Amino acid sequence: MMQNDDQASADHAPQEPERLITTEEAAAMLGMAANTLAKGRMEANRRHPPHVKIGRSVRYSTRELSAFIRSRTEGGTLRNRRR
Repeated sequence: MMQNDDQASADHAPQEPERLITTEEAAAMLGMAANTLAKGRMEANRRHPPHVKIGRSVRYSTRELSAFIRSRTEGGTLRNRRR
């Protein structure tokens, strides 16, 4: 079954480019202390955003952080959320 162009473009909405950012940058994006993110990594639970370990460096994906924020958004309208 073929999809029309409107359905196909809605299914493949452009995603933001992925960037790996530092703990400090991720904390600023989330509006929390970098120390809170560091503690969250040690707890390894779903209450904190996923991180990437490259050698001894820790980075956060901007795409994953955006998804983390969206997954915790409550109330308001659905207009700004991805469908």
